[in-house]
Order: sequence, then C-alpha cells, then structure tokens
Amino acid sequence: MMMPDKLTLSQYLEISVDECTSLPKLPTLVQLKLIRKGLRKKKIPDVLRLPNEFAYDGVGKFQIENIGSDFTLCWTTVGSQSKTFLFSQLCSNTDLELDRLEFGWMIADFARKDGINYLGNMRPKSYSDFHQNQFNKEISLEKKHFQKIKLSWRHWAVVPAGHMVLNI
Repeated sequence: MMMPDKLTLSQYLEISVDECTSLPKLPTLVQLKLIRKGLRKKKIPDVLRLPNEFAYDGVGKFQIENIGSDFTLCWTTVGSQSKTFLFSQLCSNTDLELDRLEFGWMIADFARKDGINYLGNMRPKSYSDFHQNQFNKEISLEKKHFQKIKLSWRHWAVVPAGHMVLNI
C-alpha cells in the first residue's frame, strides 16, 4: 500500500476516530509530517479564553497559571503522566512538539465534548416557527463557536514550532 504525499487535517480527523471515545486519535510522527505539508500560518490560540482548570473523564485535565506575561500549563491526559511547560516554550521550542501536539489535541477534544454537552442542553422557548427559527440561528452560532475553538487548537497542535503568528 502506497503512502500519500499529503494528508489534510480534516482528512486525518475523518479516518482517525477512536471507537471507544469517539474522539480523534493523536497522529503518529509520519502522519504529522504529512498533515503539516502546506499548512498556512494562523494566529496563536488565545490562552486567556481557557478556564483556569478543566477536566473531562476519558480525555484528561489541565490547569493554567498566569506568570507575568506568560502562562504555565500543567496537564495530564489519559494514560500519561503530568506535564508542566510554559506556553511560550510550547509555541517556540521544536523539542517540545509532541507535548504541544498532546496539549493542543486535548484542548480541542475538550471543546468538542463541551460543545456536545452545551448544545445538547439547549432548548427552544417554544415550538412555534418563530422561536424554532431563532433557536436554529442560535444553535448554529454556538456550533461555529465550538468548531472555531476546536480547529484553532488542533492547528496549533500540528504546526511546527514558531509557525504560528503571535496574537497581538
């Protein structure tokens, strides 16, 4: 079987779903190399929008601590030990690319799970056509919100160190 020369992130996400958790698996180094081909520069995800602590069973947990102009990230994923790094190190240090992949992937998984829970709890005010249309618009906006968070963190996770544009 011949390996493709390029694999988009969306193609990888379609084929890599874990049957138990219904979340995409972390890519291998070979897959990561294929995914990185042709990626565009985007802004670094906004760490300030993340909660200080968060956890999901089956995914992991993390804590963020603000230290001056940087952030300390401490996280544990299922089946791994606790890790602690500065956010700036994860963004720029090539030796930490697997750690960046693990953390960014975990945050994207949190956004997916949190989005599913949040959207599942939304209900229209009534089932009249007007309220149903308003509800459909609102749920569409919320889906886009969670999708944007998920995609920005997955992108940050897979790009090479220093590839992202600093968010000013």
